[in-house]
Amino acid sequence: MEMTQALSNARVSSQEYILRSFQRTRARRYIVDKLAVYALSLCAILVMCSLFSILFHLISHGIKSVNLEFFTHLPKPVGEVGGGMANAIVGTLILLG
Repeated sequence: MEMTQALSNARVSSQEYILRSFQRTRARRYIVDKLAVYALSLCAILVMCSLFSILFHLISHGIKSVNLEFFTHLPKPVGEVGGGMANAIVGTLILLG
């Protein structure tokens, strides 16, 4: 009888030890998971801010150059002002066709 009682107590104490270590591991994983989510979210926000600032700069400074001549004229040599994208648009349409 004493032997079964001792085995039962040993089994209960080992189960409690396993349960406590599982709870500690679970808590540590939860904390690490939350820290990783917040760090990666912060990184994503920083990248998106820089991309949107570049996009805003391109749109605000480039909108002045987009007109009908831009789409219908050929490109000018390097150093000359003006020019267009007509040959690129026609080339794209040929490839699509």
